[in-house]
Amino acid sequence: MELVVALLSMLAILGVGASARYVGLFTPSRREVVNAIAYYVALPALIFSATTAQPLSDVVSTRLVVGVSVAMLAAIGIAWLVHRRESDMEVRSVATVQSYHSNFGYLGIPVVAIAFGDLATARAGLILGIGSLIQIAATVTVLSTLTGAAASLREEIRNVLLNPVILTLILGLSVSAAGLSVPTTPATVIERIGDTALPLALLVVGATFTVQAGTLRYRTLATVIAVKVLVMPAIALAVFVLVGADAATVRAGVVMFAMPTAVSTYVFAVELGGNRHVASLNVVATTVVSIASLLLVIELLTALT
Repeated sequence: MELVVALLSMLAILGVGASARYVGLFTPSRREVVNAIAYYVALPALIFSATTAQPLSDVVSTRLVVGVSVAMLAAIGIAWLVHRRESDMEVRSVATVQSYHSNFGYLGIPVVAIAFGDLATARAGLILGIGSLIQIAATVTVLSTLTGAAASLREEIRNVLLNPVILTLILGLSVSAAGLSVPTTPATVIERIGDTALPLALLVVGATFTVQAGTLRYRTLATVIAVKVLVMPAIALAVFVLVGADAATVRAGVVMFAMPTAVSTYVFAVELGGNRHVASLNVVATTVVSIASLLLVIELLTALT
């Protein structure tokens, strides 16, 4: 019941963000402020709190690294094959990218934290680090190849490595490796700040929702939704089970791969020649559908693991 309430609350917060934008309360400047708080403060706090609460040996594993890499590459390959017959390169590039590029950071880690606790959240942080590098490299390559736009892969990967969430992950793992402990009061404050990551992220996502009349491509939209929220978690489950990952890794991995399309894919589409209207709609649709599908995924994981 708690999980159902949490997922319904996610939908409500998305609606609040979208409504606030519609009536003019959530202006672009205000959205940027909330986005900055979520991205540079709340989400890093959540990562730091989760990683420092676990011994390093409990967080890092070869099976996790192999599982994420194999599952991510398999998802990219399937997305490419599924959309290969789309004749419009602007649409094909966006549909391909948005079928695998997951919202690992803003939504994935907070949802894992709510559903499965600190150990799974720490594992989710590692999945974010590994998966982001693969996703960014693939997304820039796919978009620039299909649209012919110029892009700097080196610059994008550099941005990932300097991402505040990734830097916080490294810091948290370093503290854990050194056997240090965070004093109770600061640890509690950091944990409470981390608790705000999901609602703030959902407000921002809701405020970015735009759907323009005449841009609906039902077949493409249905395919992106199916691959993103159904096929990807199925791939992750199969891969992590096959590599012999433990329950926390399986849970974190499958939930992270079940996340909707990342909002950043819209930015990539705009910058690299993809169809921005299709990109916006895919973000909206996968986010809304994933709220329902996540309930099924989490219930299944709880029963299986």
